[in-house]
Amino acid sequence: MKIIESEKSSDEKVIKVFNYEIYKKKLKYRKQFIFNKFIQIIKKVNAGKSLIFKLIKVCGLEVLKVFMNGQNRIIYLFKIPVFKQSLFKYYKNWFTKGVDKKYDDIYVLTVHSGEIFVFLTYFAKAFINKNKSKNPLFIVTRNYHKDLVKMIYPEIPYICRDGFPVYIKDNSFKIGNQRFFLLYNWDFYGITKKCISDNLNYLKVMQRNLNLNDNEIALKKIIIPNSDEKNMLEKISKTGLNIDKFIFIAPEATACNLIENEFWLRLISYFKSRKYDIYLNLNDQKMDFKELSPDGFCKSVPLNIIEAFALAKKAKKIISLRSGFSEILFQTGTDMDVIYTEKLYYDYAQISKHMMIFDCAQINDYLVNKQTIKQDLDFIYEEITKSII
Repeated sequence: MKIIESEKSSDEKVIKVFNYEIYKKKLKYRKQFIFNKFIQIIKKVNAGKSLIFKLIKVCGLEVLKVFMNGQNRIIYLFKIPVFKQSLFKYYKNWFTKGVDKKYDDIYVLTVHSGEIFVFLTYFAKAFINKNKSKNPLFIVTRNYHKDLVKMIYPEIPYICRDGFPVYIKDNSFKIGNQRFFLLYNWDFYGITKKCISDNLNYLKVMQRNLNLNDNEIALKKIIIPNSDEKNMLEKISKTGLNIDKFIFIAPEATACNLIENEFWLRLISYFKSRKYDIYLNLNDQKMDFKELSPDGFCKSVPLNIIEAFALAKKAKKIISLRSGFSEILFQTGTDMDVIYTEKLYYDYAQISKHMMIFDCAQINDYLVNKQTIKQDLDFIYEEITKSII
């Protein structure tokens, strides 16, 4: 018998001493059990991974509870509230750290690439003007936010924050003399329901959220910094990619179900037989390069969003699984096919018409029905390949 044993699966982690369970962590449900459930720790987070609830029990008795209601942080001891604090005070350091007093308005970018791209491309100028911001600053909370700001608003400075651990219901508030705007401070499931209930494209729901009129918004085009173009060309030259005749394939997505490897292998084989090179954009590590290119024919190298965009502009065709990145790629002007699959979080067939900002006349989009996926994938394959010589 081992003195200490540690077991880990996709669902839980267990530590035993002399076969006695001293610690268990349920990963999916955010529960921890210490000394065979003598102590229990339970956490709950919202859609943005912000802590909204923490409970500690000893022998089944509720000892400590921390609760965030979007406005206040309340601490309970033995079910009795003993401390109440404004969330603005609690999170103040997160918002203000490193923010120079010269900036009057701070715009905090909190969500995924698609929503942030839409905000910067269509709404940021009008929203900043509406707020009469004289010296604005962006706070970016994900690495790719930096790239989007550099591509679309290089004239506005930004600073970085790790993650977005904040649970505040208000979309805007003041700390001292500075105003803070959370973009977008919403539950993704909530906006999905709003799209369906109001029969609106999510672009319009976002516009309504910012209280902007149609005549106030306008497209702001992407600019590729020279340094990123140069970096991309240097990286690509090392792969041997034929930059004059290649197909750009982006098979990864966060919210959509992935497509089986056989479909991509079939497409790759088709283009290869017609003397096209293939570039696989695989920065999310959701798909395996060796499985998609077992013979090593395809090319792939880590690129940031700007570099990937610059490369995609040079492609003969883009084939992308529906993602926020596919919306960014639309500005390349390259012929593009976007493949829809069911969403991981909801019935995609019900809201497919709401979740792409582009008119179907401008872009080829195909809805994949999960129940007849093989038939639909055959159709999609024929549609994509029939226009290639």
